[in-house]
Amino acid sequence: MTTLFDDKAADVIDLSIGAPARDLMPVDMVAAACTAALSSNDKACDSFQVSSDDMSRCIPAAIHSNASCKQYGPEAGDGQYLSELSILLQEEYCHLGLSPIASDSHLCCTSGASQSITNLLTLFSEPTYTSHVFLQSPTYHLVFQMVKDRGYKTDQLVGIPEDADGIDIAWLEGKLRELEIGKNKSVESPYYSAVLYTVPTYSNPSGTILSHERRQKLVQLAHQHDMLVICDDVYDMLYQPSEGKSLPPLVSYDMAYSSEGNGNVISNGTFSKILSPGVRCGWVQARSGLIKRLAKRQGCSSISGLHASGGSPAHFVSKLILETLRTKDLQKHIAKTRDILSERMTDGLITPIDELLLPLGCSYHKPKGGYFLWLKLPQSITSQALEQTILKNRIKVSCGYGYHFAVPSKDHDTYKLEIGSHVRLCFAFYSTSDLKSAVERLHQAIKICLESQK
Repeated sequence: MTTLFDDKAADVIDLSIGAPARDLMPVDMVAAACTAALSSNDKACDSFQVSSDDMSRCIPAAIHSNASCKQYGPEAGDGQYLSELSILLQEEYCHLGLSPIASDSHLCCTSGASQSITNLLTLFSEPTYTSHVFLQSPTYHLVFQMVKDRGYKTDQLVGIPEDADGIDIAWLEGKLRELEIGKNKSVESPYYSAVLYTVPTYSNPSGTILSHERRQKLVQLAHQHDMLVICDDVYDMLYQPSEGKSLPPLVSYDMAYSSEGNGNVISNGTFSKILSPGVRCGWVQARSGLIKRLAKRQGCSSISGLHASGGSPAHFVSKLILETLRTKDLQKHIAKTRDILSERMTDGLITPIDELLLPLGCSYHKPKGGYFLWLKLPQSITSQALEQTILKNRIKVSCGYGYHFAVPSKDHDTYKLEIGSHVRLCFAFYSTSDLKSAVERLHQAIKICLESQK
């Protein structure tokens, strides 16, 4: 295998794959950035010698003159990369009077969102002190294993129900009080009393957006109850052009809430959805007090073994991305990606769904961005029943039944049944024509399920 998806059947359209298509991963741009990064004028390691073997391969001598991108990088990340990244984030997120960052001191390089979540859970939570992990429900299902890897048990996980405006903040507030989260906070402890994981913008799988008022209230609750909020802000830049930009990330609200303390929100970003997953590079942004605990800066020591031992976890790739940011090629690519995703969602999914699936009793809320459409099945069909039929029609989807998207806790049995009546459809991995074919196959599978009930 050369990719994560090589083992899928060639004749099956697999809408469960939450990844960009090949045409959304710019090979030429990355190749040019690689050459630029290796050829830039950098005297960090002039003592490196060019071997005769290298010269025989006709590798330009200029490429060997720059060794800084091949050396261990600064713990927080390359300074130029962080500066250019801060400009990108200001351009994308600075609206509604909220600014996501004041400087690159609020940023730290990571090797992608998944590694970052694992590291954040390790550094800022501990199962015997951090009593509960709250998760948006439905949520990104693979985060469950990361939480369990940290040592949390099922009875420590709490699913927060959501509606069209994101997670139910009133319900969360009541639960925090019921569990007395933060009551026994220790000033000396490096850990938070609770952790909350959420995808506040274009959530995976439901596509919801946490409203402005709820973002304000969530930050307030996080401060009141000593709770760290980890936001997977991986789709924020992928808004539908017709809808315009979404709300600023939750970390912007945290910075505006109070000037005191280390903060209670960490934004977890990645280039996987806006460049390509294989680069394994991302960032976290938060108040400088939290960033200092992640990576050493002048006048402080980090507590992260990952950064202390290896330096920047994606140093080489971040230097490549730096070149794409300098030239504005990445910004142009992101805009192009938005247009392509919009066309695929509208023409590939929504139009045929309206024509074929709505008459069968399906329904959905139109996504305003991101990768996914959360389709509600006819009332008499569960996604579990559908799953047994759809593969015969050479299509695969992500089904909501069981604990695939619902948090594996004891709460909300009725709500879990509601989640189980949905399927997640990704519109990023396939062409518009393939998506249309997928809806036609899904239509046939649903019809078979309905007819079997007669």
